[in-house]
Amino acid sequence: MISQGKLVAAICFGPQFLGRADVLKDYKYTTSCSEEKIKALGCDDPFCRQNYISQRFVVDRNVITAQRSGRKCNLIYTEMTITAMRIAYDAHLWQLDYNDVPYIFHPYHLAEQMDDEISCTVALLHDVVEDTSITFADLEKKFPKQVVEIVQLLTHDENVDYFDYIREIKTNPIATKVKLEDLQHNSNEARSIGSNLTQEQLLYWKEKYAKAKEILML
Repeated sequence: MISQGKLVAAICFGPQFLGRADVLKDYKYTTSCSEEKIKALGCDDPFCRQNYISQRFVVDRNVITAQRSGRKCNLIYTEMTITAMRIAYDAHLWQLDYNDVPYIFHPYHLAEQMDDEISCTVALLHDVVEDTSITFADLEKKFPKQVVEIVQLLTHDENVDYFDYIREIKTNPIATKVKLEDLQHNSNEARSIGSNLTQEQLLYWKEKYAKAKEILML
């Protein structure tokens, strides 16, 4: 089935069966079945862990894998992420999404999908330089170099081709993780409810973001 190019999908603990069939040795994947859970079960680890991607879902050619759908989403609270929350809130204070919902809910939503302090901080800050008066110099005063460099990757210079910008993001795994969640949320047409966006505009964005996700997942 796999070799014939047919679509195969597995969710939660299901990817372990693909692992036991040696399918995942040639594919990037995700799963809810951690190494700790495998050890607790007392069985051999069926996964090729170097191909594991820490995302809710992964599409690699004709294989789709996903973590459990009921995963809790919680912000990570540390001194650094709290600083990022405050800066993002103040920076986006008067900005509205297309349906007049406060824009700050977008970076907060992305941050809730993250599983470590750095990616959570980056998710909160990913639009502050591109869309507000905050500068990289401002961020350098508050955050470590790693955070600022990733935010720089995620900040699109309008003079740079969009897909070249996406390819540059792909060079950094944390930037890639944040951008994939950004694209996922931007592709959610429910965010356009109550807006004046046309179907043509929504279709354009849908195709654009789908291509961007494809580049990041290759």
